[in-house]
Amino acid sequence: MQPQMDPSSPDRRRHARYDLIAQVHVRQAKSDYVLELRNISRSGALVVLGSLSRPSWIDVDRVVELAIVNPETLDSIDVRARVVRIQREPEGLIFATEFVGLTPALQLEVDALTRLGKPQPPPFPRPPSAAGPTAPTLPAAEPAPLVQAPGPPEPPPQPQTPRE
Repeated sequence: MQPQMDPSSPDRRRHARYDLIAQVHVRQAKSDYVLELRNISRSGALVVLGSLSRPSWIDVDRVVELAIVNPETLDSIDVRARVVRIQREPEGLIFATEFVGLTPALQLEVDALTRLGKPQPPPFPRPPSAAGPTAPTLPAAEPAPLVQAPGPPEPPPQPQTPRE
């Protein structure tokens, strides 16, 4: 059984994500792109374009055809996915997808891929300003008083000699 995530969570996850590095072919009319799949869940995947420039066919709400290569069996799993987010990351451009129209047989294959991955920890809560006015806020902590560490001991006073 796959862990379920709270749909009201700040990042709208419905299912747990699993880190899985796999090859994904994005099929388009004019060409195929061979890209990297970064993580997967029962309902979608994160794909890395890297340093490639953004092709015109990657747009939010656009449905793309993905062929995800199972890294153990090297079998290809053909799915359709809707692009839900596009963003620039340090490693380059990425896009998040949500699978559409999965048959029960395809869902089993996607589930098998999630079992190959490493579970990701739940996301950190968003800061109150991003989470909205109903987010609970914690009182600010009082700063700790500064305590100065003792320095080296002072040298003993030197006897003074009279001046002529």
